[in-house]
Amino acid sequence: MISLHLTHFETPMADNDALLLDQTLENALAQRDPAQPMSEFFTFFSATQALRDFQLSPDEIDAGIVDQEVLKTSGTDGGIDSIYLIVNGRMIRDVDQAKSLGSLTQDIDFDIVCVQSKLRRGFELAPLIRFSDTADCIFDPAKPIEAFGEPP
Repeated sequence: MISLHLTHFETPMADNDALLLDQTLENALAQRDPAQPMSEFFTFFSATQALRDFQLSPDEIDAGIVDQEVLKTSGTDGGIDSIYLIVNGRMIRDVDQAKSLGSLTQDIDFDIVCVQSKLRRGFELAPLIRFSDTADCIFDPAKPIEAFGEPP
């Protein structure tokens, strides 16, 4: 059974809450890497919050971030800023780790966590539609690999 959990805020964030969040982000950035752009750090920060129940290391969280540098252009991530496969509490980072799952036969706890991070106030429908289109492709094994590209 696959369950989809969408988290969003239905009410606007109060100015005091936004100020507190901004200060929290600035403090966390100063502790991690003050030279890192806030937009990149926010991707890490939001993934950390989404994954807090899994107790992943910073390296594991970094490993799941979709790297725009590798993609060579912005906007080619299909609406997913970071993605994680966690099986029985362990993050699967590569094909070899995935192959090792073949020996599991029962009591398998399987989580796929996709995070979209936006460093702005407000809510937009377009990113959710984009993610939905991507999910339709990546979670349908009948789709050919060519279907994974985004339209220009």
